[in-house]
Amino acid sequence: MTRVSWFRLILGLVLGLILGLYYAWFASPRQIHQSTPQDLSPDFQNEYRTLVASAFASTGNLTIARTRLDLLDDFNPASVLNDLAQSHLATGRADEEVRAVAQLASALGDSLSTTDPTLTSSPEASSSDPSPSPIGATAQPTATNTPMPAFRLVSIEKVCDPNLTSSLIQVIVEDVAGEGVPGVGVVIIWDQGEDRFLTGMKPEFGLGYGDFTMQEGVTYALQIASTFESVSNLKAQDCTLSEGGIYPGSVLLRFKQQ
Repeated sequence: MTRVSWFRLILGLVLGLILGLYYAWFASPRQIHQSTPQDLSPDFQNEYRTLVASAFASTGNLTIARTRLDLLDDFNPASVLNDLAQSHLATGRADEEVRAVAQLASALGDSLSTTDPTLTSSPEASSSDPSPSPIGATAQPTATNTPMPAFRLVSIEKVCDPNLTSSLIQVIVEDVAGEGVPGVGVVIIWDQGEDRFLTGMKPEFGLGYGDFTMQEGVTYALQIASTFESVSNLKAQDCTLSEGGIYPGSVLLRFKQQ
């Protein structure tokens, strides 16, 4: 190859490099976009929510937690967190994560529930303890990373309330001071299956409240996830209307921290 040929080759490479740099830097520069949590896939968005909830459980700072959740632009963050807590519980995620998500959902003060049950014990109540009154509780949950304490059953009451649209197993879980405890897992077992729910999903009835809809003629057993104590033979019992009609009642179980 002659000197002229080498010169033309080198000149072509240099010109090509210059044109390429000009195109990349000036003609069509790369656009850099700042990503937000809203740009994540749904699974990673849920992981982000879980991390926010875990941070809230450590710091108790609801303002920062709400600000971080605002980056996801959820229409109802508490509703989404309620669903996420139930999903985590069903898939066997760590109890600390489930509890943290449930506590943050309760702290945000919203609920997925559209029903309006009234927790009132009828004169037919089988326990001498006064009926608890979870309605109107406004206290915020106390963030903690400590293990969930054990709870013991303190009363079982038959609830006859014709305003309820279905028979419920109603559960109230309280700490030693009598305050409702959110995020406590409750296991319901019957011959055909098993289900779980968390307290605090309906904060308008109290942070320690949760319920499960019973089917007539089915007998259930209940266990608080943090204790080995179980309650069996739970079923809808007949209640009598003032005009003489019969309808299936509910049952209210009250647990307290040991």
